[in-house]
Amino acid sequence: MTIYQLAASLPPEQFDRLDRAGILSKTLRRDMQVFERFAEAVDRGLSRMDAYAEVSRTLYVSEENARKIIRRMSEDLPEAVG
Repeated sequence: MTIYQLAASLPPEQFDRLDRAGILSKTLRRDMQVFERFAEAVDRGLSRMDAYAEVSRTLYVSEENARKIIRRMSEDLPEAVG
């Protein structure tokens, strides 16, 4: 299970409570949106390089930050979590 899969599996009300309590990063929603847009672009047939550029342009983040976010959201969780 990846970080994105775990975050996406949370029910919206639980996600909101964890966010307000400061348990989840304030940027997690945006990070999930970056990851989803990247996955959609790759599914449409764009190369990874073009997908990074598109996400960067449409969501107003640098390509470097988009790469970092996508890398982090794609990481597998340790077996003890999830």
